[in-house]
Amino acid sequence: MENKRNYYNLQGRKKMAIKNFGMKTIHSFLNDGPYFIPDYQREYSWDKSDQLEDYWQDLNSTLESERTHFFGQVVIHEAEDGKFYIIDGQQRTCTSVIILSVLRDKFSLYAESNEYAQYNKEDIRSKYIGRWTPKKMN
Repeated sequence: MENKRNYYNLQGRKKMAIKNFGMKTIHSFLNDGPYFIPDYQREYSWDKSDQLEDYWQDLNSTLESERTHFFGQVVIHEAEDGKFYIIDGQQRTCTSVIILSVLRDKFSLYAESNEYAQYNKEDIRSKYIGRWTPKKMN
């Protein structure tokens, strides 16, 4: 069952609806995309000494303890054009996709000689960051 709350502006027009405010895995979240970043959002600004170090430490402690990692709140707005815009959580989302892309590329280096590397490379590409298909030019 989908949870939904509607919010209205002063003129009585619907501004925003909150749908499904539950927990999702990173796999489920990324597969619900594609997502877009609104033009008014700040540029990517995480740096190594602050946010990236904290994020990396969280991932390492998650692996060491074999527990799940709380990714944090992500707010998505479905615009009238049908696109999904990340309103909050774009820095974490971008960082996660960058890390997954680097892992995919590292697995690619060993994919010809190691079937597990090939499997992991394809798994990341198909489950998390998708496949890119170029448009054919007419």
